[in-house]
Amino acid sequence: MAPHRAQCSLVAQNLNTTFLGQTPNTGATPQGIRATVDTVERYQGPFLALIFASFGLGDPDLIALEDEFLFDLNRFNVLVSRAATKAFVMLSRPVVEHLADDQDVLRASRLLKNYVGLTCKHAASIELPYFDANARCKCKRESCAGLKLLRNCPLHAFTR
Repeated sequence: MAPHRAQCSLVAQNLNTTFLGQTPNTGATPQGIRATVDTVERYQGPFLALIFASFGLGDPDLIALEDEFLFDLNRFNVLVSRAATKAFVMLSRPVVEHLADDQDVLRASRLLKNYVGLTCKHAASIELPYFDANARCKCKRESCAGLKLLRNCPLHAFTR
């Protein structure tokens, strides 16, 4: 699950690339993948054993523009309550550290911040690719800095 449809589409596309046509056969189908990757609002299915949720924002200005949407109490409640066994929530440090200007949004953000504080005892930092408006990689690795569409970068091979 993700808050934005564009991110869901990219996740589904990468899952299709990763799992379809694999040996041994994973049993994955494009329809099955698409049915399980969706926004919180659009997911109306049953409880799932595992939920992977992604808040794919890292730009503080964009987070500030969308903070009311991102920190909505109902959205986060549905996101974690659909998991029958475990919910994995992936988010950037700027999302967690964001301080909203609006008092109501600031209060609502405590749910996500407390969730992170209580559940992330074994948190790990990972480096993920970042694309600028021209689809150029903006990661900190010299080997791929500025590469268009991450070609030839072993760190980002999963996105091909």
